[in-house]
Amino acid sequence: MLNMSIKRKKKGINELDENLVDGLSNGIEKSARYLTNQIVRKVETNIPPPLSPETIQRKGSSVALYDTGEMFSQIDADIEKRSAKVGVIGSKASIAAHHEFGTVGIPERSFIRSTFNEEKGRIGIIIAAEIEEKI
Repeated sequence: MLNMSIKRKKKGINELDENLVDGLSNGIEKSARYLTNQIVRKVETNIPPPLSPETIQRKGSSVALYDTGEMFSQIDADIEKRSAKVGVIGSKASIAAHHEFGTVGIPERSFIRSTFNEEKGRIGIIIAAEIEEKI
């Protein structure tokens, strides 16, 4: 009788563990997609500081972080079961880093770190909701 009770509890713990992992995985995926969308929205708002008159004339536009659309199109999430990388994933990642952190001639226009900092509470809520749904 005691052996059966222990086996039942062990099975229940294993199922709970699987459900927690599934909830966490779902939460990571949903929050990564959410963060990706928020980064895109931020870029669309034309992040300050404004472009210099010379840059506006060269580009033909006053919108920062958007020229040909190639970097913009590479804002994405690389999602694995228990982790996700969100940002510019592709050949334009180094250009994104120059804008994110600033460099000689390019002022800092954080669009990845600042979005994460603004949205980290919401990300926690998304992950917690997915875990709660599974247990």
